[in-house]
Amino acid sequence: MFEVKLRPIKEADLPILLAWSWIPEIWDYLPTSRKGERLTFESHYHWWKSGRANRVDWMIEVDGRPVGLVHIKDIGSPHPEIGLYVAEVPLWGSGIGHRELDLALQRFLLIDRSAII
Repeated sequence: MFEVKLRPIKEADLPILLAWSWIPEIWDYLPTSRKGERLTFESHYHWWKSGRANRVDWMIEVDGRPVGLVHIKDIGSPHPEIGLYVAEVPLWGSGIGHRELDLALQRFLLIDRSAII
């Protein structure tokens, strides 16, 4: 069984997050793909610096290595959004995504959302 943990993403994670965005099955669901933009490190870094309000992002680690991302955004709105992906293809279908979602929701219920909004 895998040991699955969440930790806040940090600036040092940006290169791996950008690399994951280039996986076609992940890219197809990113907002930038719907705008026809190609995600560059500069635009990715801009997202990091400007997109922190009203959202939380966690890195998913399995057995100590990063394998995906889960986020909750539009916190405080009537319709917050949760998104997640597992970037390691061999883990697809393993149930990691369900565990990520459960951990994120548990963590979300415990955080002080007033500090984010």
